[in-house]
Amino acid sequence: MPCASNPSQDNYGHGTGEAANIFAAAPDAQLIPVKMGNDAVGAFNKACNQSPDIITNSWGWSVDSPGTSWSDIRNRSRSLYNTLKAMEAAIANAVNNGIVVCFSAGNGPGGYGFPASHPDVIAVGGVHVNYPDLDLEASSYAASFDSSLYSGRQVPDLCGMVGDDVSSLPAPLLMLPVPPGSRLDTSSTGAADDSWGLFSGTSAAAPQVAGVVALMLEKNNSLSPSDVKKKLVNQAAKDVTKGQSAMGDSAGPGDDAATGAGMVDAKWAWVVSMGDTMARFFEATPERRERLIEEDAVPEIDGEFVEDMMQTLRSRS
Repeated sequence: MPCASNPSQDNYGHGTGEAANIFAAAPDAQLIPVKMGNDAVGAFNKACNQSPDIITNSWGWSVDSPGTSWSDIRNRSRSLYNTLKAMEAAIANAVNNGIVVCFSAGNGPGGYGFPASHPDVIAVGGVHVNYPDLDLEASSYAASFDSSLYSGRQVPDLCGMVGDDVSSLPAPLLMLPVPPGSRLDTSSTGAADDSWGLFSGTSAAAPQVAGVVALMLEKNNSLSPSDVKKKLVNQAAKDVTKGQSAMGDSAGPGDDAATGAGMVDAKWAWVVSMGDTMARFFEATPERRERLIEEDAVPEIDGEFVEDMMQTLRSRS
């Protein structure tokens, strides 16, 4: 972006860490980074102009607090109101054009994030893994809230993995690669030039979900943004029943305010999408079936594959 200083450099380290989380879920994804600068709407529109399948965003405005209305925001700041409304329209246009849009839900008890609350986006909260039992728990640092700007909208839709609250070290941490000497490199635990940064917020979770979406679209590129969201929420999330969000909402069986549908399950999302592919395969003409096999869209059904699928099914029961 013209408004971004040193667009080829990541002096903070945040974008590099988030890119690593995309590749952790989808190592073959093609990434087109866009540095925001001081023009969020312009950066988002520039990203849309690249014709992506997915846009993941680990930023936002904490403006959707309880009792807030659009008129309240307009009365406080006409400039902010105009920016938010322009962002609202840009997101709606992107999703209408088939782009899946992910936003981090926000962090801390004051993280009432917009555009995470926009109804068309996938709002991503946070879950961390406890050691040594590897059970899942809602992050006490991740936001959860009922939107005041959009009636009936609840954030998050589902969650990605985050670190635990770093104020209570030792704690389960999420370490991601960052440029040496960047701000997150020098401010995290460990050496100031070890090229690792400490991430604990929903910024880290959103690109994970975006990576999982990339896996889904790789197998079934006919999915619309609303299809993707429904499949993630209804079929590809692990239930989380422990912990509380930053707002004090408790996780529990089924959908809940703290974690939405739960923790995104990359393997199950792939299985769900593969089911779509297999259905298309069996309905296709012989010529189309050959092309699907040549495109590596359909896996070889051998004993190892079947056993792996059976283990996956057992883990979901």
